[in-house]
Amino acid sequence: MAVNLRNKTAIAGVCSLLLVAMVVAVIFGGQTKNEPDDPSTISSSQKAIANLCHNTDYRETCVDTLTSSSGGNNATSDPNELIERAFRATINDIRQAAQNSSLFLDLTQDPRGKSALDSCQELAGRAAADLERSLDKFAAGLDFATLDDVLSDLKIWLSGAITYQETCLDGFEGIEGDAGERMRSLLTRGMQMTSNGLAMVNEISSVFQSIGAPTLSSNRRLLMQLSDAEIIPDWVDAGRRRLLMNNASAKIEADIVVAKDGTVQGDYFTAKDIAFENYAGAEKHQAVALRVSADLVLFHNCRMDGYQDTLYAHTYRQFYRNCTITGTIDFVFGDSAAIFQDCTFVVRKPLPNQSCIVTAQGRKDIRQPTGLVLQNCSFIADPDYFPLRHTNKAYLGRPWKEFSRTIILESFLDDLIQPQGWLPWNETFALDTLFYTEFNNRGPAASKAGRVTWAGVKELPASRIRRFTADEFIDGKRWVPVQGIPYAGGFMLPIPAKDENAGAYSPVVPEEDKDIGGSKDKSEYIGKNKPSASKVPTTSIAAAPESSYVAVASPSPLPSPYNNNNNNEDTTVAAASSPASSPALQSGKTDSGSFFGLW
Repeated sequence: MAVNLRNKTAIAGVCSLLLVAMVVAVIFGGQTKNEPDDPSTISSSQKAIANLCHNTDYRETCVDTLTSSSGGNNATSDPNELIERAFRATINDIRQAAQNSSLFLDLTQDPRGKSALDSCQELAGRAAADLERSLDKFAAGLDFATLDDVLSDLKIWLSGAITYQETCLDGFEGIEGDAGERMRSLLTRGMQMTSNGLAMVNEISSVFQSIGAPTLSSNRRLLMQLSDAEIIPDWVDAGRRRLLMNNASAKIEADIVVAKDGTVQGDYFTAKDIAFENYAGAEKHQAVALRVSADLVLFHNCRMDGYQDTLYAHTYRQFYRNCTITGTIDFVFGDSAAIFQDCTFVVRKPLPNQSCIVTAQGRKDIRQPTGLVLQNCSFIADPDYFPLRHTNKAYLGRPWKEFSRTIILESFLDDLIQPQGWLPWNETFALDTLFYTEFNNRGPAASKAGRVTWAGVKELPASRIRRFTADEFIDGKRWVPVQGIPYAGGFMLPIPAKDENAGAYSPVVPEEDKDIGGSKDKSEYIGKNKPSASKVPTTSIAAAPESSYVAVASPSPLPSPYNNNNNNEDTTVAAASSPASSPALQSGKTDSGSFFGLW
């Protein structure tokens, strides 16, 4: 029985690979290859390139790049081969830009400019690495058994490559000299082709959805019918078989490594019962306590303390549960796909005449599957800020980049949040292209009667909000529950027949779901929003003062003012206590002047 089932599974896998290849060929107009010296090859290759580039945002760059790589005997009309060539060309462009950036060191005497160039080299390397693993995944072949997972990975990695390149350019904000513009020129084609690659993957995803192709969940059931012994190949010896077989009773203990500068860069990173603090103070302005540039990361019962730019949720898929984040301005920002469940956002006392903003999401490309989702969270005032909450006003967020996306759902909004809800970044920047929505919230500031009426602020029913829940937005069911922390894959509160705070629902537009498929040209958006003249939340990945980082493991619950009163019996909010009030903290000064402590 086991052998027959394995054979059937193998046959199904081969068939699905062939079917996916056929569909990809149909999507992009692929044709069978001719001999290299056949005159029709050139014509068919050009036609295949035109089809492949048709739904990208930078068609001319796409066509030029693929045409230059398909000259002479290299001509091909195979869409899979063309997509792989597009990846390789983009990787080469980005690596070349990183190498050439060192030539600009003499163009700036500003230490920040030199730091920005150093950061660009690192970030360009990460962008190229994301493209390389995307290429490896695509080149390995797509099949229905893993189609959802593969497409999800490809989208988030390509999105990460876009974000890293954009972060490189952000580092030059406010720095004199033309090194930044020269770096932008070097990265232009790489950034455009990365965006094009994301468009191609989204097109594949869209077509498979439209034809009702079997999804991962339906194919996973077949694999789940197999026992561990049936899944492991026959040629594996008995000793290795015991190691590979799942042992539910085994308890795996993980080591923890925290960088002294407060960065997390390793995929699958998990943090529990630990606090991160940047104690530079409000007067130091931008000072990151924790930067997370890793995929499939989890934070449970953690605390991030700072003022401006406390948590840099930089890239990829992130999940936060029962955490507390404190700050003043843009204290949760970045371009990750991040879910925050049962978290508490505490607004602290800012400098005189400063407003407070909780989020500043940085989605640059309309097809990026990124955004901040704050679910069943609480927005409250720090005791020192409470008397000032109507003077130094607080807002849910503002748009850092053109397609900034933030979703507040099922959360408690205390009266510190202003009736307008959201704040512009710079006059009219991104007001038409951002995506902000609130759903089924409660509390004194939950009413939408006084909310801003920008085109990008949406009113959505539950059916359109559901795609931003954890199961769908970050594919959380695949990687979060196995860690044994509380998790809600869908809505956390009963769905009302009608959100009592909602007005008329916004019409459905193609741009709303652009990141999960669709081929509507966004040329009307390109260049519509000029870059903001305001300072970015953090001008460099190394912007946080090195002498102001503290990490402390601390499972203590919050004192009364921080308690999340969300009336949800299934969840309990807990977070680390302030490091300053932790007598068991063992700390020591590192070579860089930072402090690090563990219980």
